[in-house]
Amino acid sequence: MKKFLVFLFFIINLTGFARFIEACKVTSVTPEIPFMVCRSKQTGKEFGFYISNNISVYSFKKGRTYKIWFYEEEPGDSTGYVVTGYKYLY
Repeated sequence: MKKFLVFLFFIINLTGFARFIEACKVTSVTPEIPFMVCRSKQTGKEFGFYISNNISVYSFKKGRTYKIWFYEEEPGDSTGYVVTGYKYLY
């Protein structure tokens, strides 16, 4: 049973459930790609995101802060993040 729970934990981490950034300030938006870069308010790290087809790239404005939900296009590759949802904070 213990091995099963450990296995389940790793599977959930690999599939990327519940990945989000609590507060991310947008530093640039490129509508042509669609792509945006934002800086985490907690860590100061910059993240680049492709914006999925069901979200308008024009929803994101430079200088505004959002909560961002995302998944990794290819696990382990930090350049392949895709936004799946967002919430405007301020």
